[in-house]
Amino acid sequence: MFEIFTKLADVVTYDVMMLGAETRLGSAVHFFIEDVTKIFTLLLVIVFAIGFFRALLTPERVRKVVSGRSGFVSYPLAVGLGALTPFCSCSSVPLFVGFLEAGIPLGVTMAFLIASPMIKPLYSNATGVIPIVDALMGKGVPVGTVLALMMSVAAISLPEMIILRKVLKIPLIATFTVILFVAFIAVGYLFNAMLA
Repeated sequence: MFEIFTKLADVVTYDVMMLGAETRLGSAVHFFIEDVTKIFTLLLVIVFAIGFFRALLTPERVRKVVSGRSGFVSYPLAVGLGALTPFCSCSSVPLFVGFLEAGIPLGVTMAFLIASPMIKPLYSNATGVIPIVDALMGKGVPVGTVLALMMSVAAISLPEMIILRKVLKIPLIATFTVILFVAFIAVGYLFNAMLA
């Protein structure tokens, strides 16, 4: 599936730029061209898919699904929605605001907001944290501990808190942070226990 990117990098690096495959420069340029084109293509597809999904998932539509249902139904629906949506928390927060504005109860919208980063620990910030993860795992740090770090970097970050501060009061942000903090530690311990 990704052979096209390798072939493109081959042509540009070895035929157009005439760099040798055995040289460090040739190898580095080939790697750069192959990975950059692959990443840009994947990002283009992902951004299009997320944009399409967000156009389909309006707060009014969600309100219709959860309105009039008991907490036993609406909370699992919100958690399921948080699990299924392909959003990082940066785009979950605007959806969260839209849900509140559409009249969806705060508890249900918080269930969505908490479930979104909990179930998808490896989204947008993962690329920035992967070199750190690689180094930590190379030094023998357990997988669960590294996973907890990855989830917390993405979901309990200063940018996340700044975005949330625009729509939530500080005690609610603190509650959100503590819930995620405890959950991420629990996930870390669980993974470490399962893999021990």
